[in-house]
Amino acid sequence: MRALPPSVALGVVAIVVALAAVPVAGVGGLSPAHPPVRTLPSLRTFARDAVADSVAGRPLLDPASGGASTRMLVTTADPGVVPNNGIATNLTAFPALTYPANSSFQTGAEEVIGSYEAVFGIFTNTHMDPTAFFAVFSNSSDVEVQILYWVGLPISSGYPYNFQLVDTTGTTWTLTVNGLLFGNESDASFDFGASTATWSGGIGFSELAIYDSTTTVPTSFVATTALAVDRPGAGWYLPVNGTANYSGPSAAAYGIQGRTQLAGFAPGEVASGTSLAAVRSSETLWTTGPVPVEVGVNLSARTAPGLGFVNVEVNVSTPSATPLGTVPVYIGDSLGGNATPSTVYTELDGAAGTILTLPNESVAVGLTVRATVTILGFVGSNSTALTIEPSVQVIVTSSAPNLTLPPGTNGTESFETHTNTGQPFPGVALALSATVVVAGSAGSVSVLPDPSSGTTDGNGTLTVRMQAPSVAGDYAVVAVVSDYGVWGQTTVHVTVRTPPPTFWQSYGTREIVPAIGVGAGIVVVVALVVAVRRRRGPRQGLPEMDLRKLREQGGDSGPGAAPSVPPVSRTPPGSDTP
Repeated sequence: MRALPPSVALGVVAIVVALAAVPVAGVGGLSPAHPPVRTLPSLRTFARDAVADSVAGRPLLDPASGGASTRMLVTTADPGVVPNNGIATNLTAFPALTYPANSSFQTGAEEVIGSYEAVFGIFTNTHMDPTAFFAVFSNSSDVEVQILYWVGLPISSGYPYNFQLVDTTGTTWTLTVNGLLFGNESDASFDFGASTATWSGGIGFSELAIYDSTTTVPTSFVATTALAVDRPGAGWYLPVNGTANYSGPSAAAYGIQGRTQLAGFAPGEVASGTSLAAVRSSETLWTTGPVPVEVGVNLSARTAPGLGFVNVEVNVSTPSATPLGTVPVYIGDSLGGNATPSTVYTELDGAAGTILTLPNESVAVGLTVRATVTILGFVGSNSTALTIEPSVQVIVTSSAPNLTLPPGTNGTESFETHTNTGQPFPGVALALSATVVVAGSAGSVSVLPDPSSGTTDGNGTLTVRMQAPSVAGDYAVVAVVSDYGVWGQTTVHVTVRTPPPTFWQSYGTREIVPAIGVGAGIVVVVALVVAVRRRRGPRQGLPEMDLRKLREQGGDSGPGAAPSVPPVSRTPPGSDTP
């Protein structure tokens, strides 16, 4: 394997400083898609010291003389490896250590394809945690054509990573890691100008360590499939022999072993590291192709309900009953059940276990459970029978199968679980998921059920809150029974829309308010009139005497005329009055 060039393997100070702000990649299981990067990220704080070159061509000196580089290469003389249209290696990730300044370690596979050489695997140095890489070099000029890092792929110590570079279309080859496109981008593909590789001498598995005073070779490193090729029309092929080739100072040599040294290893599997005895060049690691192994399968029960589960235990051993550890075994069944996990690795006693969730069945049916060893080099499988009984149906209903909510508001929905006869079925686990039916430009927004899962109470009821999105549309929330051995579901259709305007919203400001103003004005005017009349007092009525009577009573007398009737206070004159 070629070492990465100076600007990549350890970097020059200018590049290292410029990339100091790149964030650290997380550690854990296989992550979601992340794009590869074309530059060297800084995954650990570091000192700004001078960085020496670390490529092939650096003098191979003893550490005491100012540094060293060591290279362990596994090759094969098997003519059956070419032509091929794919190369693979399966690496068990080494620990993420703090490396000394001016040091690095990389491991992987390489192959000459057309006028290029492809190199891929796992790489780490002073500034990088273990990271998957994919490099392409020109054979004519030795110029690096492409270098990609998948910093979003967590490399967890002790976990296997299966790298496969395979011709996919014409002369274009594509690299995958654990079945995922490298970086999940088109950069994982490269046109090598050839559809097959034809030079057996250009195929190899290698480890390269560069350091100043202390070797960076891990104490132990395992490649469960150091080298495999994909032959056109024949599938993956394991070379029938493997040979170790070491270059470097004698004081810094480290060991490597294969099936020839460790009988429990599969052909093609190797272990290396400073904990192993030194192996010198041209020493044989394995000489045979795939060998048969014994596989046993045991179930916790021979009868189980549909959507129920059984525990599956597998055992792998040699034909002479010697247990084989760290062997990958795939567990599947004839009716499409779900084993979690589906691939297990045997312990030192050759045993491993998983849980198989059975498919839903309405009548009793037979099932075959099969365990197959998947490591190249070991060939073996076995199966056993199981009877699936009909699973129990749970009737799931909702309080409002058709729910309407204004955008951005909450609503309440109750789900009930019943038996086929209508009796409450308590304690049933439900999982709720939302989908978009028609939402215009809503995109990925949807109704949010809270909680998204739960168990019905003693009356068989589970109440959840429905949070409507801000975008109007038609949505659906599906409640599915998630318990083992039972099944059932229901759907709530949620219409999110702005409610129609009320009578006031339609006519209030335009018609009702002006009318109220006019009415109020009339009321004010009437009130003012009433108030004025009350202030003047009551009006006197006209006398009820006609005009003739008024005249007879002197009504025609002018102003100041004396009354025609003498006053009653005066005494009438007598006859003797003069």
